[in-house]
Amino acid sequence: MTHAAITMAATVAEWTLTMMLMALRKVHIVDRAMQAGEAWPDYRALTPLELYHKRVGVIGASMVGRALIKLLKPFGPDIMVYDPYLSDERAAGLGVRRVDLDELMSTADVITNPHPLPRRPKAW
Repeated sequence: MTHAAITMAATVAEWTLTMMLMALRKVHIVDRAMQAGEAWPDYRALTPLELYHKRVGVIGASMVGRALIKLLKPFGPDIMVYDPYLSDERAAGLGVRRVDLDELMSTADVITNPHPLPRRPKAW
């Protein structure tokens, strides 16, 4: 069995960061207004959020998750990771806080779920 995680981890992490930034800045709202031919929304009223110093929840310290954590570091967020296979020592090495899923889901400003899908049963 092979997988492409090593090859695609950086690309997927970059795309995830891009989507986080676009969602926080509410690009989708401006895009919808433009597509509908409406007046340009008052962007100041949309209260764009920044990624700086936010709480970011990462579900799974997979290859993609670890690549994303590296990209997030310059923004200075509080990075929380839920991963039952991540040791406290490894979490410290990544510079993240290991938390349970309830804490991550209830306190994060942004949540991403880059963990790999479970293997598909052979019956599929």
